[in-house]
Formats: sequence, C-alpha cells, structure tokens
Amino acid sequence: LIPNYNYMPDDHYAILGAMFQKYLAGISNREEFAKDVETYWHTKTLTSHSE
Repeated sequence: LIPNYNYMPDDHYAILGAMFQKYLAGISNREEFAKDVETYWHTKTLTSHSE
C-alpha cells in the first residue's frame, strides 16, 4: 500500500476533531474530552494491511 500509511481508523480525524472542537468551544471540559477520546479508542481496532 502507501509506504507511510498510519493504520489508524479512517474516521479518527473527523470524530476526534469534533470532540476537540467541543472542548475548545467550552461545550465539554477536560475530563469529558479525555473520556470521549478514551472511549473512541477503546472501540476501535488498529489493523495492519499486508502487501
């Protein structure tokens, strides 16, 4: 595949970015943001792609 492929889930920028924007806008606090991020990663699986 692509030599520098990072194997992260395809939606991680969109989902985590939205969580970060909520935090920056003051809609969530630091603890809620951390919980959201941890919950996201606990529900995802990193997979390697063989060539």
